[in-house]
Amino acid sequence: MSIGFAYSVNDIAGRGIAEKLVEILDLRCSENLQGRVRRICGEPLRVAGFIDDVIYLEYLDTYFNGYSGVVVLSRHRAASGTPSLTVHYTGNPGDSALYGGRPWKLGVSFPSLGSSLLYMVNLEASSRGSGFFSISYEATHHGPTDNAIPVVFVEIGSSEKEWGLEEAHEIWARAIARVLDSRIECSSISIGLGGNHYPARFTELTLHKNVCFGHIIPRYVLKNLSENVVGSLVEQAILASAEKIEKIYMEEKAAQASKVRVIESVAEKLNIDLEIL
Repeated sequence: MSIGFAYSVNDIAGRGIAEKLVEILDLRCSENLQGRVRRICGEPLRVAGFIDDVIYLEYLDTYFNGYSGVVVLSRHRAASGTPSLTVHYTGNPGDSALYGGRPWKLGVSFPSLGSSLLYMVNLEASSRGSGFFSISYEATHHGPTDNAIPVVFVEIGSSEKEWGLEEAHEIWARAIARVLDSRIECSSISIGLGGNHYPARFTELTLHKNVCFGHIIPRYVLKNLSENVVGSLVEQAILASAEKIEKIYMEEKAAQASKVRVIESVAEKLNIDLEIL
């Protein structure tokens, strides 16, 4: 199962992770290529640097044809400035697409890959005594949305200070190397509904129970949608996965009672377990 890696050559965080990964895996590189790609390292494991910002990489199918999935190496910005190492899938679960992709469109998730990355980056950071990083999923957000290949983002946040930290680059690169060697054994393949943008309950379920998550739709998204839209969005989150979703984990306050009934109906229709936390 081959995994590709993509980053923007203009992003210090993504570029830094890529350079450390190339160094650890001892990959050979080609520079100054034509078109959108500026650097390609390794084969068949491929680490590709693109000229475009990563939220606009709607052409990963072309550059990673035949691969099982793509891990995008990126920066993460948050007003809090909290040092963080995060994992998330792409998609716009609403009528806005300010940061790439299309409205109401979710990219393809890869639960066992994304959750293994979260698990291993926590293990790597802990083993190095780098406890000042907050390690978490993020809810599904931003582009790209239209690749047929599964895409998972791994990010360094939350400000320019952290983006350039060699320690953060190395933690992510070594965590990725661990995942290339072995993945966690998923206790279930799931989606998550509820929580805030950094869903602590779902992060804990992965780190302590080996639950593997695909798309995570937060409470602030669900509360603003109609019942019909909630049903179609949840169904899309279930189907937009490289692996069969077996379970929905939903926080108790994820949605109003009428919307919970709609979600229960979707779970029953698709023969999926629903657990309310």
